[in-house]
Parts: sequence; C-alpha cells; structure tokens
Amino acid sequence: MQIYIFKFKFYFFFFRSFNICLVSTRLEFMSAKKEAFSSVRNVIVDEAQNFKDRDGDWYSAAEQLIKQTSVPGGCVDKKQESNSNFNLLERHGFFWVFMDYAQKVHKFNAGLPSIIGKNNFMMSEITRNSKEIFEYAMKFMGSPSEEEKVQVFRDKVKLPEFDTSPHLGHDYKSGKSVEILKCDKEHLKEKLFQVLSTIIDSGVNVDDLAVLVGSKQDKPEVKEDVEPVMGRIQRGVEVDTVKEFSGLDRGTIIGVDPKVNADHADLDKFILSLATRARDKLV
Repeated sequence: MQIYIFKFKFYFFFFRSFNICLVSTRLEFMSAKKEAFSSVRNVIVDEAQNFKDRDGDWYSAAEQLIKQTSVPGGCVDKKQESNSNFNLLERHGFFWVFMDYAQKVHKFNAGLPSIIGKNNFMMSEITRNSKEIFEYAMKFMGSPSEEEKVQVFRDKVKLPEFDTSPHLGHDYKSGKSVEILKCDKEHLKEKLFQVLSTIIDSGVNVDDLAVLVGSKQDKPEVKEDVEPVMGRIQRGVEVDTVKEFSGLDRGTIIGVDPKVNADHADLDKFILSLATRARDKLV
C-alpha cells in the first residue's frame, strides 16, 4: 500500500527524502499517466487553498485513487483474499485535504468541493507565532466570506459547537514588536542591507531567516539586493515569494514591498499569509 502526497508548490524534497511515499505537485499529478499511481490507496493534499482547477478536476482524480480495486504490491494479504466476506470495494483508502481559507490569497477557483457532508476537523489554536506577531496578523483576518462560514454547514451536519475563531495557544511574548519600515524604491537596497545586517549581528542564524517578496518577478532584483550581505557573511540568504513559502516558517521574516494585483488577489490575506510565516520577528 502506498501513500501519495501532493502540494501546490515545489517544497516537497523534505517529504521525498523519507522515501516512504510518492510526492509531487498538483500539476505533475494532472499531467502524469494514471498508471503511475496504480499502487496508491491513500492521498494527502496540503495547502489546498492555493490549488487551481484550470487544467482539470484534481479533486475527483485524487479521490479515485483511494477507490482503486486492484492494488499491486501486496496491499491485500492471501488470508483476506480467500475470505468470502472480504469485499475489496469497501476497503477504500484515506483522503486527507489540509487547507486554510483565511490564507486563500488568490481569487481563482481552487477546485475544492463543498465541505457539507465531509468529515471536517476545524483547527483554530495558533502556536507558531509570538503574541506580537499574532496580534498584528489578526488585523488582516477580516470577516469570513460565505464559503468560509462554519455556521453554514454546522447546522446541516449537526457539528458540535466550538470556537472556530483563531486564538493563541500560549502566552509567549518575544518582546519584539512588528516593524513597519518605509523607504523610496531607490533606497531599498541600502535599507535591506541595513535591516539584514542588524538582524544577523543580533545573533539570528541565517538559516532561520527568509526574505519574502510579492511575486516571482520581484525575486531576481531582491536577490541582487541581498548579495552584499551574502558576501559579508559568506552564506546564502533565502529569498522566496509569499505564495511559494506558504506552509513554511522561519524565526525571522522580512517582507519586501508586499503588493498584489487587486483583480486577482486579496491584499489582506496576502499580508496575513506573509505575517504568519514568522515565529519570532517580523519586519
């Protein structure tokens, strides 16, 4: 029996390193021959709010994997196979989908079905961020849209009442307030060097630091801007987009010129996604 994990981004090398399951992106999954997944019985989808349905119904395709009736590789042992009461059709695998509607930045259809009639497990306790970062991020939480409202399906499926609003699961304060720094574009390189140098001089490990930008188009320029620091410390500073970094975190996050195309994305959710990547310090 095999497990299949697919994510919207290219940060799956960590999962692949364990060599216990197949791992790929949604796009790879949709373009691959289905014979490649003939042994798969369990599917885990992560960061599903960022998926797209433009190239096909990924949800239905993934759901079919857990219903496969012929599984090479010994999924069913001989004792079970000889049991007249054994019905392979009833032994469907597991299908888990992890998502956060509050961080669905882009306005395109993610291809997610209605959550009514599904087994839903709501998580609302935040443990990643310091109290300062949590309180800043909640300013961008906003009110849920109609598709996000828990009450819509709670009444229909009779889920027990519980608090679904995000709340902090600890009392940890880092003592570091969120810093909002402004500068002209022509002074961005100088400001970024100053901020990074100050942070690294304070003892922050460069491996626990990331610089996040708005889009792929911004990455080359910002990477060039951080080169003076990289030369000074003889180490690489990670630069990525907010979208590609979704699901990850670092102790310190620097967000550079956070902006979105209002026709295609929600700025508040973008800032929320950016802010919650930081555990201890956010600039």
